Formats: sequence, structure tokens, C-alpha cells
Amino acid sequence: VDIAHLISLGGWLRALEISTKTIVMDYTEEKTRQLTRRDIVEYYLGSLDSLHPSLLNNPNLIAIRKGIEELMPLMDLPQGKALTHQEIKKISEKASILSRIITDKMNG
Repeated sequence: VDIAHLISLGGWLRALEISTKTIVMDYTEEKTRQLTRRDIVEYYLGSLDSLHPSLLNNPNLIAIRKGIEELMPLMDLPQGKALTHQEIKKISEKASILSRIITDKMNG
């Protein structure tokens, strides 16, 4: 089960990275309205909390958890509220950093 949660988390982070980079390049408010999903961030924080205790001290997972916690204020907006170009850029940068932790550091 742990591996399934981590694969899902990696897929979500990569999708967030790609979608926000695309919006940064061609910004419109309408494109940003579907990105603010606090429930998704909460789900992944909860799935990290439920990992086997031996994984909870992994430095990469600690960094990923911290990064996701830092995303929360940016993703916690009223439904349908648009993000500014600067906010999308911040989310994109954070998603890129988190994706690199998964693809670079966890590969050894």
C-alpha cells in the first residue's frame, strides 16, 4: 500500500508541475481556477502520515512532506478563485523541486 501512495503522490506532483508550467507560459485566470484543491493536498499529507514507521524518517520523504505543507497556503483558496501569475509561478517552482526529489534523489 505504501508504494501505491508514493506512486500516486509522484504522479500528482508531476501533473501539478506540468500544468502550472504550462499556465505560467500562457497565463489566464480561468486556467488557474481548477488548481486550488486543498482536499488533494490534505489527502497526500494524510497518506504520508500513514506510511510504515520505518519510512517516516527518510530524509527525502521528510523534504517532500515539508514541501507539500508549504503548498497548502497556496492551494487553500475558495472554490473558483483565480490564482495570480505570481502564485502559479510559486506553485510551479515548488512542484518542480518536489518532483526532482522524487526523480533524482530517490533513484540513488
